[in-house]
Amino acid sequence: MHRFPPDTREPVHHLAAEHPAAGPGPLQSAAVLWQHARTRPAPAHHTAWTASGWTASVLEEMPGCRTAAAVLSRGQVLLRHRDAGLLSVTTEPHRGQGRVHHVDPTAVISAVHAWLAGGPPPRSPRTLLCDTGPVPVPVHLAPAGEKELDYEL
Repeated sequence: MHRFPPDTREPVHHLAAEHPAAGPGPLQSAAVLWQHARTRPAPAHHTAWTASGWTASVLEEMPGCRTAAAVLSRGQVLLRHRDAGLLSVTTEPHRGQGRVHHVDPTAVISAVHAWLAGGPPPRSPRTLLCDTGPVPVPVHLAPAGEKELDYEL
């Protein structure tokens, strides 16, 4: 997995962008959009998207988007792909020599998107080895469960 800035001249597989931070141009052009779950406590009275609701809304509102993903935690993502549907994506940190290496979940989202583009939707569960940095990490794909679907963003 290699990342490039949006204006690169290198051949790339797809454009990925953070919603809503990327701005209107990249949001309209991106094949992959992601949003991080809230890290601070919500105010007493508020309305929030569920991960399932947000991913469905993005694919409905952004016709060029093929994958919408809610980053629920460092190792847990709810991913909705136009053809493969809803998937729970989990990663395991690599442990060795007294260190723990966590992979960037947004890089994993792009890697899974590229893998899904290569053929028919996978039979779940499935484990991929994702090489997005100095250490490859296992990435587990499985049908999404209620906990991921209802997670508040």
